[in-house]
Amino acid sequence: DDKFFGEGSTIYTDADGNERLMEITWNEQTGFIYDTGTLEKLQEFKYTTGGGDQGWGITYNPSEQEFIVSDGSKFLYFWDRDTLAEK
Repeated sequence: DDKFFGEGSTIYTDADGNERLMEITWNEQTGFIYDTGTLEKLQEFKYTTGGGDQGWGITYNPSEQEFIVSDGSKFLYFWDRDTLAEK
């Protein structure tokens, strides 16, 4: 869909041991989760951040089972792997 501009992505392992790809978009504040083997879209979700409300970068910390998200501001946001809720 050309309304989305993918800005950040990361690969992680979900609670069931499946490898997944998460992508966040820049202005649309929408994220996507894909199966890494087939690139089938498994989930689409909306998100907000406190700073710029834009998705700029995302990485995954397996030891804490959390995503670390940047919106281009001076803040980092930590999302739970399973609920995507901000910690």
